Amino acid sequence: MSGECRSGLEQTVAFRTETGWVVATLALPGGRGPFPAVVWSHGYGGHGDCLGGPPLSRALFERGVACLRVDHRGCGRSPASAQGPGVQGWESVIDVLAAVTYLTTRTDVRAEAIGLAGESHGGAVVVHAAALDPRVRAVAACDAFSDGTRWLRSMWESRATPGAWPRLRELGAEAARRQVRGESVPAIPITAILHLDAEGRRAFAARCAADPLVRRMVSALSLPSLALLTPAAVGARLAGRPVRLVHGGSDQLVPVAHAEALQLALPGAELHVLPATGHGVILASAGGVALGLVADWLRRHLASDPRRAQ
Repeated sequence: MSGECRSGLEQTVAFRTETGWVVATLALPGGRGPFPAVVWSHGYGGHGDCLGGPPLSRALFERGVACLRVDHRGCGRSPASAQGPGVQGWESVIDVLAAVTYLTTRTDVRAEAIGLAGESHGGAVVVHAAALDPRVRAVAACDAFSDGTRWLRSMWESRATPGAWPRLRELGAEAARRQVRGESVPAIPITAILHLDAEGRRAFAARCAADPLVRRMVSALSLPSLALLTPAAVGARLAGRPVRLVHGGSDQLVPVAHAEALQLALPGAELHVLPATGHGVILASAGGVALGLVADWLRRHLASDPRRAQ
């Protein structure tokens, strides 16, 4: 499938990971390639064509940079892995590494000029993936958490009744035991993992009603998979490569302390905190500030000679 993207081309593509297929949207700029390219990783339970993905893709398109908007396995259009729907976490890291490999096979993409970008869960994913893959030249992470377990634990301990976090942790442990025993692992509501207040639940319900590709249910194996998502722990491997973190100063879902912890763990990383801005900075920031911070920066580091990028 393909469609026109102004003077360029937007097409649906698919590529394999070790354990399944990933579907993605590739937006190629108009003109003569090959082009630098960015892999976009979406938020938890979302897909590549929602929230910050499309506006960033358009901004990169206007700057002569291709964008591959991934639907992680079990999300959006991508079939679930054997672990079940919407596992994400570590599984999404594998998806992004496979996306980089896919881009290196295309003659219309510059294999030496591939970057990563993501928001929320996807921001954590791209930092972790880049740390494992020296082919990635630059990383921009919005609203990213520093550690999957720390994120979930702080969310539930600060907002829920006492004992809620141990029960959630045991739910994940039981899912892992069932997998080892070869038993089926149940799907659970995504709101059993994300603790949302009343306003957040209403917003999520409205989002699901408007977009049927947003996940309502995910495999309970998502919990142990999220625990393996530890970008701060592997951040030292990014030494010498440019990293930009953009975060909302009023983010309640992923507090800014996560961005500060990532900056400390990532050698030379830049952190831009946008005051009075909540979660989802690409859409939430006034005047498209976050969009410019990400798109302009990625173009500068990917379109130029790496020896001259500052």
